[in-house]
Amino acid sequence: MDDQISWPCHLISLFVTSENPNSCIQSPQEHLNWVNNSFHSYVDDNKGGICILAHPMGMPFHAAKEIAALQYLAGIEISHGGNSLKCEALWDSLLTICHDNGRPYLWGYGADDSHSIEQDKIGLSFVTARLLDFTEKDLKKALNEGAFYTSNGPSIAEITVTGKRISLVLSQESEVRWLKSGQWGFDASATVSVKRGNNHCVKCDKNVVKSDYLLNKSDSTIYPASARFIRALVIDKNGKVAQTMPFKIIRPDSIESYYPEKGQWYRGQTHNHCDVTGQKKRALRDYHLAYKKIGHTWSFATDYSYWLTPFQMHKEESIPVMTGVYPVHIREGEAAECTMIGRCFGNDDKIYIGGQLIKGSKWLYDTRLSLSLPDNLKQGCYDLTLVTPDGYKATLPDCIALQERTADNEGWTTFTTINSTLPSNKIVCVKVRNDNEIWVGTQYGAVRIKDNTWKTFTRDDYPQQIGDAILDIAFDHKNNVYLSHFRGLTIISPNDSIRLLRTEHGLLSREVNQVMITAKDDIWVSYSGRSNKISRSQDNGNHWEHFAPPNIEGCVLGIDLAEDRLGRILFSTPGKGVAVFDNNRWQVWNKANSGLADDFVRRLFVDKENRIFFATTHSGVSPQGGLSVLKDSHWQSYTQDKKQLASYRVWDVFVSHNGFVWCSTSNGVSCLNKAGQWKTYTMTNSGLASNRVLCATEDRAGVLWFATDKGLSRFQPHFTL
Repeated sequence: MDDQISWPCHLISLFVTSENPNSCIQSPQEHLNWVNNSFHSYVDDNKGGICILAHPMGMPFHAAKEIAALQYLAGIEISHGGNSLKCEALWDSLLTICHDNGRPYLWGYGADDSHSIEQDKIGLSFVTARLLDFTEKDLKKALNEGAFYTSNGPSIAEITVTGKRISLVLSQESEVRWLKSGQWGFDASATVSVKRGNNHCVKCDKNVVKSDYLLNKSDSTIYPASARFIRALVIDKNGKVAQTMPFKIIRPDSIESYYPEKGQWYRGQTHNHCDVTGQKKRALRDYHLAYKKIGHTWSFATDYSYWLTPFQMHKEESIPVMTGVYPVHIREGEAAECTMIGRCFGNDDKIYIGGQLIKGSKWLYDTRLSLSLPDNLKQGCYDLTLVTPDGYKATLPDCIALQERTADNEGWTTFTTINSTLPSNKIVCVKVRNDNEIWVGTQYGAVRIKDNTWKTFTRDDYPQQIGDAILDIAFDHKNNVYLSHFRGLTIISPNDSIRLLRTEHGLLSREVNQVMITAKDDIWVSYSGRSNKISRSQDNGNHWEHFAPPNIEGCVLGIDLAEDRLGRILFSTPGKGVAVFDNNRWQVWNKANSGLADDFVRRLFVDKENRIFFATTHSGVSPQGGLSVLKDSHWQSYTQDKKQLASYRVWDVFVSHNGFVWCSTSNGVSCLNKAGQWKTYTMTNSGLASNRVLCATEDRAGVLWFATDKGLSRFQPHFTL
């Protein structure tokens, strides 16, 4: 599942080999282009993956033109969490625009998206696809070509098209409404009419188990240019509905059918979550079994590894998975030997780099392959793709860096799940405690590094007290450690006793986003989701008070929190600037009334000179954002277009002991030295593990630590910075 900038919904990517590493910095169309690359589909059918727009009911009706303009989008969720009504008008508009512009129809999919596998929270919305064979390839073909119907209740036993007639056989007595372009809805009694509008239809059959529709002149459905298509709504006695895909009117006597003449129906759904835990296999098995219990034969768990097969037979154990490759950094123009790590490798597998077949790859065993990279690759970052003889693919995106010849890798070390006890390679944050303990927050828990000893704090280690994705880490003056995550706020004492704070302890939500400790040891937290409040405790989490800053209603507050040298508390927001609280009154700094580069402020940092640094991204489609600095009422901004920053999306900022400013961006780490000169560290000029850097810090020895999506990078400079 991928969030795209400026959109209030997600793009769900199915049948892809991995997560798109650049989705967070791409437009929707750029992400769709990535998914459409055939090397990014784990089903080897010379086509890309399937991309679906999730829960678009929050988008305005006029967004249909913008949605329909997206190339390679397969469709939208028309039934979401049991609600099949809210997208009816939008879907009709989309289908009409697609028809008139000669582009493929945008199909309508069904998904639970309940973030649960409890029996009363699954099977709310589903898709029933007609397949010739129960294979990933046939399921992908059906979901791509519209050979399915979507429902939140009723079942359809047969759908047939003969000439100009469409026939349905139902599994229960229902009302059937036949609609042409411009007609939608089922929230009131049907109006049989040729006119456009809500609850209008050209035919309505009540209390039937069979229904058909014949193109005819009186309904104007023999005219393809105006009627465009026919579709059916099957409404049962409980008001639940099944929605067929549109049948394109080709000629006055011909309708296009997308359903195989032979085959069987298989029920599933396209989007739900387990949610993610460190105990991935157990949760995944539970997910499969829960859906199998309600009769689903396939269902996608979109919070797990993206290669995951949707089938309940656990066939994913035979699908190749690539987890790493070494070495990662290779000089341009040099041939190199690499080892690929994973599972389910075979002797006849083929390996590609950037789409180019690698000759001479050698199978070592089912978890290792040896590769001989050619010497003609140009500088840049490359995907590795494995293709099996039985039609599966696995891809590691951007896993090989062909470096410039002057690249300097000295002093760099990267820790991953392969060479350390990190529970995940996706590092969210890294912080240093005064006694030089390094604390690392990952997608599946935290790690403490002290005196070269690593200790994990994961949900496997402490099932009742630790969450999974550690979003932030903070320390108080008593050496307590605070971890924020989606299960609450965990406090770890110096002797490693652990306490979990949740709503029953006074928090507004268990989904704690960021945590900050003030000079007086006050605890401030912000929340994920739609909360517009932040909370403070002045007694070690025993009691909480809550604040809602004025003038920024409707905004998720507290992406980050900081305290300046004047004792003011700063809260950064996504799109409304920064709220500032001095214990008596509030004020808001934004792009309109200050020198902020953008109102979407990701991170805050206050240095010993009381300079306030603002890491911003962009809140719109056009590139903007960067680094802003406030010192004594004077603002200064640095941006990518001035060739200062590597990217206009700055995720984090901090100042090292020598006064250098380090900006973590989506395209490397940009450093501003005391002389005002910028230098950027990337995979192609240094030993950095990935160009996508979320956080950075410095320990007491002057060693720099970088949180990336491919591990934890450590840089011990061998020269004077």
